[in-house]
Amino acid sequence: MPSYHIYIVGERIIRGRHDFEADDDQNAIQIAHALLDACSDECQSFDLWQGTRSIPLPRPVEPTTFDELSAANQQRAIETEEQIVQSEWAIAWSRQLLERLERKRANPTFRRAD
Repeated sequence: MPSYHIYIVGERIIRGRHDFEADDDQNAIQIAHALLDACSDECQSFDLWQGTRSIPLPRPVEPTTFDELSAANQQRAIETEEQIVQSEWAIAWSRQLLERLERKRANPTFRRAD
């Protein structure tokens, strides 16, 4: 499964960078939009890469929310959110990200990534 890099941007600076896996570019874009939505209190946009290849984002952009993701992509998003919170990047302190992740953990169907 391909690995992607998301650069989370807020007020013209990179607030975070993280890697995640996705089946293809379209799934990676959907996961990236859900991650951006989760921390939108601290960031406004993202850049998405696979290795040295920049992933072009469709215009107009139709954001994807967590609930719109497939079950597999929801799990990937949760795993990535947990890794972001444990990172040393500034985005790790996004209040919105922390609150959303806590709500997901409180859900009885939540499976913690190991």
